[in-house]
Amino acid sequence: MAEVALVEPTGDRRADRLVRGVVGVFEEAFPDRVRGYYVRGSYASGTQTADSDLDMFVVFKDRFREPAETERAHRVSAACALLSPVLLEIIPVDEHRLGQERGLTLALNLKRATRLMYGEDIRPGWRS
Repeated sequence: MAEVALVEPTGDRRADRLVRGVVGVFEEAFPDRVRGYYVRGSYASGTQTADSDLDMFVVFKDRFREPAETERAHRVSAACALLSPVLLEIIPVDEHRLGQERGLTLALNLKRATRLMYGEDIRPGWRS
């Protein structure tokens, strides 16, 4: 697999390397299924410290194909967290769910408090 070029790096070498690894794992496990990878929290706002955890959204295209794909995405997320040198939380979600929740917490958090790291940005077309 080719080196993952981040759209908007965090500026933290360790976090950016970890994000590139997460992208690589998900791209191998779910070819052509993920729309975008976002960080949220302190790494999105640029206020991270040496002790900050890394929070991510992995947004799947359209909707999860079946419950097994959802479960698999959560298992891959958990495995990535076990390998991480920092606390890592990955929330896999599909566009369909986000479309239904545009006015709710999850979608608003993605819209207003994240940084696109890799893939296509779905946020610009959203109205808050």
